[in-house]
Amino acid sequence: MAGASSTEIASKPALRIWRAFAVAGLALAILAGFASGTLAVLVRLAGGPSLWTAALAQAHGHVQIYGFAGLMTLGVAQHFVPRLRGVSPPDARLCWLGLSLLGAGLGLRILSQPLLAGGITIQAAATALVISGTLELVGGSLLVWALAATLRRPGVTHKRPLRTFTTALVTGLAAYEAALAINLLGTWHAAASTERPGIVPAPASTALAASAASTALPPSIRVWSPTAVARGCPLTTMPRWPRTGSRAYGHRPVLTPATSGG
Repeated sequence: MAGASSTEIASKPALRIWRAFAVAGLALAILAGFASGTLAVLVRLAGGPSLWTAALAQAHGHVQIYGFAGLMTLGVAQHFVPRLRGVSPPDARLCWLGLSLLGAGLGLRILSQPLLAGGITIQAAATALVISGTLELVGGSLLVWALAATLRRPGVTHKRPLRTFTTALVTGLAAYEAALAINLLGTWHAAASTERPGIVPAPASTALAASAASTALPPSIRVWSPTAVARGCPLTTMPRWPRTGSRAYGHRPVLTPATSGG
């Protein structure tokens, strides 16, 4: 919306999509992630089947990475990146669709993988496992597309983010997309395997962890960048509080570079 202030843009319902991501992430973490992890430990201690507990542990880790950390990061990014660039938010319908597909895929994963490894409804569980990987790939791709569209729009000059942030964000999104594709291949392998049904190969699991780390990196770079760097000062310039006693007058202190001599 042309001429709209950042406050008006931030108040749009589309920017509040992150709350739905947070709720979905917490729900998956508590109902699926923590519960499945606890169950896997208890069954293993009781001497239960190792293949089943291994599959349940894999599903637990997958849901924790993509259901908790992943959805939290993607939700904040849908809210944070448009504000950072001073542009309109992504299409809310696209975000809702991506969240729904990704959440459905994660929910199906936590159910189908242990069932397949346990030899219960093998054909149906194998099909459901592959469908879960497909839903995650499609849903995640829609969310990546929404963020990519935000990056393509010209931002407000004084709100253009650091080049380091943009580069890290693009790298993280590319890694996230690649990991989703590798995960789909892993579900195919787990569904077709006769020796270790329900077990996703190690490279696919490793890709998930690498993707989660790279996707969470950009917000950290932006949040922890010194104010001096954000204002174009060298990285070696450390900010310090000015000796003006501004706090006593209720004003927000302003960071100034240490080399300014003030």
